[in-house]
Amino acid sequence: IRSAVRVRFAAMASVRALVKGVAFDRVPGLLRKGPVASKRVALTFDDGPDEMTPRYLGLLDDLGVPATIDAFAARVGDRPLHLLINNAGIMASPLSRDSRGLESQLAVNHVGHFRLFSRLVPALQRAQGARVIALSSRGHVRSAFDFEDPNFEHRPYDKMLAYGQSKTANVLFAVELDRRYQREGIRAFALHPGAILETGLA
Repeated sequence: IRSAVRVRFAAMASVRALVKGVAFDRVPGLLRKGPVASKRVALTFDDGPDEMTPRYLGLLDDLGVPATIDAFAARVGDRPLHLLINNAGIMASPLSRDSRGLESQLAVNHVGHFRLFSRLVPALQRAQGARVIALSSRGHVRSAFDFEDPNFEHRPYDKMLAYGQSKTANVLFAVELDRRYQREGIRAFALHPGAILETGLA
């Protein structure tokens, strides 16, 4: 799928469910469904400890709206969360901003995930051994993070620089998260997911 906006998936799942095979049984079916291709996939325990129900966060409409993120995180309740994979994202999109004025790629690819993590810290701490995965990209080499003008308010907008900056933010987030929280049993990692060149998927 070649598009200016590429959608990626993110899944939250409990290690307990993964061991039981619930997530492995359900995720392939979820990903085969068309509507899911435009959503952020999250698996939570709304149906009880042995059942997983898909819960979705969209892209700019959800990850760009703080109240939506907070409501989504609240569904975890007092359960432990062993794994958080921040993987939803947009790429090389035309200039647009969320309701706070944040550049859309930064808002979706980094700020939304950062807020979600912040709201889920207690659940990750309860797991007593959690992992947070930040899906970055080799695209991070396109741009450092511009702390003076992250939202392209005083410089010409470049969609690939904006994408690269958001991916650099993912890396910086993972490094600092790991430094701050590893003593509390939370480790963080950033990675480039690779590409399937014949399909255009990256």
